[in-house]
Amino acid sequence: MQTLIADANASLISLYRVIGIIEPNKKELIGELIDSYMIKSLDFEFLEYSDGTKKEFDQMMKIVDEIEPKDEKGFSLFQNLHNTMDNMLRNFQETALTAKRIITPHHWVIVILIAVLLATSLLGFRDGDILINIFVGVMLVGMYRIIILIHEIDANIFLSRQLSFDDPQQVFSGIGRMDYYPEYAL
Repeated sequence: MQTLIADANASLISLYRVIGIIEPNKKELIGELIDSYMIKSLDFEFLEYSDGTKKEFDQMMKIVDEIEPKDEKGFSLFQNLHNTMDNMLRNFQETALTAKRIITPHHWVIVILIAVLLATSLLGFRDGDILINIFVGVMLVGMYRIIILIHEIDANIFLSRQLSFDDPQQVFSGIGRMDYYPEYAL
């Protein structure tokens, strides 16, 4: 997943630069579209941004399709532009596929039902002894933490915390825009 994100960000920066060389009058437009795409991607949860940014992504691809080289340098970079676009499309599709959660609501019902049954059994095990009460309390807290851990693994929260705000800032910098942090991150 990290490689896909890094590759997608590099492709966005490359797209901006190549369009600026081939058709300089569209450089500002593609910069605005990339900016809005990146802002929108940060407004969604890490695993759901590909679904939530489809409209902005399609707008960028439309501009790329409209690019027409006018000189020798433009024609020589035109293939690079389409290779970058193909790379972006591939990354977008792979990200959408790999970002899916694997634990369904049905699985969660089973996990929670097992936890409730185990918790009920443990609470029935208490007899007033302080050591038994401490043991039951530790087991209940442990069950809760295991359920939280399963959720964090399924939602890829560890990677999300690591990459969510730092990596996209390179794209903003690469297209000459100010860094963007969503309100909930401040």
